[in-house]
Amino acid sequence: MTSSTASYTPEELFASTAPYYAAHRPRYAPEFYALLAELFGLDGTQRVLALGAGPGIIATRP
Repeated sequence: MTSSTASYTPEELFASTAPYYAAHRPRYAPEFYALLAELFGLDGTQRVLALGAGPGIIATRP
């Protein structure tokens, strides 16, 4: 038996919604980043690997 349900790739499914998600996703407060920098001694010269970072809000912050 074959299924009549269309098959889509994740890129096809979410291509039209990704810009809205990125534009309207709540961001963390600047104080949160300052706290992380203080707790971990970050000064901007380190490289950080974020595994399982969800949508990557922290990982993509400049």
